[in-house]
Amino acid sequence: MSATKILWGQIIVVSLIVLVTIWTATQWTAWRLGFQPELGQPWFELARGVPIYLPPAFFWWWYAYDAYAPSIFVEGAFIVSDAARPSLRGGGDRRGWSRACGV
Repeated sequence: MSATKILWGQIIVVSLIVLVTIWTATQWTAWRLGFQPELGQPWFELARGVPIYLPPAFFWWWYAYDAYAPSIFVEGAFIVSDAARPSLRGGGDRRGWSRACGV
């Protein structure tokens, strides 16, 4: 195999994993904050009363509202950062980082 060959399959899989974990953190954080109107307009509504926000909204909210609910945003950050952790260790207990940080 040539060293100049781009592995598009792996790039797409990793990009999808990143997108899904960030989006999961966004939706989970919105749910924990009670889908408050201060979070802004949702991108769309999946069902009546279930707003779906853009994935990067998590980072905007973290910057704007961290002082009001820091533990919620730390937990959201763990959702994003723990996604790759089991593959690095070969699986196992995912509670280690959360327990170490007191979440």
